[in-house]
Amino acid sequence: VSDRFDYPAGDLIRDLTDVVNFVTADPYQSFLVFDIVVTEDRIRVDRNDLLGKPMRMDPADLTALVAAGRAVAALVDEDDMGPLERAVAKLAGARGSLEETVQIRLSVGDEPVLDVLREAIRTGRCVDIDYYSYGRDVETTRVVE
Repeated sequence: VSDRFDYPAGDLIRDLTDVVNFVTADPYQSFLVFDIVVTEDRIRVDRNDLLGKPMRMDPADLTALVAAGRAVAALVDEDDMGPLERAVAKLAGARGSLEETVQIRLSVGDEPVLDVLREAIRTGRCVDIDYYSYGRDVETTRVVE
């Protein structure tokens, strides 16, 4: 799997064992979504039987995931884009031809701010952001992992 998707083996194992089960559409789920067993030459992923039906993404979820992937891509060096670029292209094409998919253009940000974000991504650190919510007319701070 690591070779097929050009994904470092250590990162793959860490993501499968530490991250995958936290990716869920239902924030109130208190159980593991997948049973994952990693051995030296095999990865076995089974859907947890506590789920009553197969997981599905609606068009809004898919669009949000593509937008998030493209936002991360804007912060990553082009040399590191291979797996992310392929994953975003597959997701973007999942609802039809690539011509029919939503195109999102991110504006170029303030370079010092982007440098802080890139460094946080590179070192795995959290970033405090201040932002204004127009809908609630409130300025607030959030920690972004």
